[in-house]
Amino acid sequence: MPDGRDQCPGTPAGVAVDSTGCPLDSDRDGVADYLDKCPGTPAGVAVDSTGCPLDLDRDGVADYLDKCPGTPAGVSVGPDGCPPAPKVTLVPAPAKVIVLSFEDVHFDFDQSELKPEAKEILKRNIQILNQNPQAQIRIADTPRRPGPRSTTRN
Repeated sequence: MPDGRDQCPGTPAGVAVDSTGCPLDSDRDGVADYLDKCPGTPAGVAVDSTGCPLDLDRDGVADYLDKCPGTPAGVSVGPDGCPPAPKVTLVPAPAKVIVLSFEDVHFDFDQSELKPEAKEILKRNIQILNQNPQAQIRIADTPRRPGPRSTTRN
């Protein structure tokens, strides 16, 4: 290009220029292609003097992609510029033991029919169990009044 029409005199020889004689800037970031270390920067992204997107917190993630700007120095970040979520290890808590005390239910000697008062006691015991669905129960049969050997079962 003749020097009279060259709007960018001093452009090094061999550098591709546009119709005004200025070096090409294909991504239009303000840094000539021959100096641009990050060609193809998206339009409107702020760049430094080398044509690379700004990374003000210096975490390795360009500001325009950084979802956590201002990350403190030395903090490891993921591709989104955010520190990884802390790893949580769940440790099962020891089982809590609660002793539930039930009213005893008695039968008449040598009978299997429940008395009305025994039925009421069972209803109250069932309420306790319904309020504690995690409970594990153990039922024991112990005769209170010994009877003849033939009628007593252990």
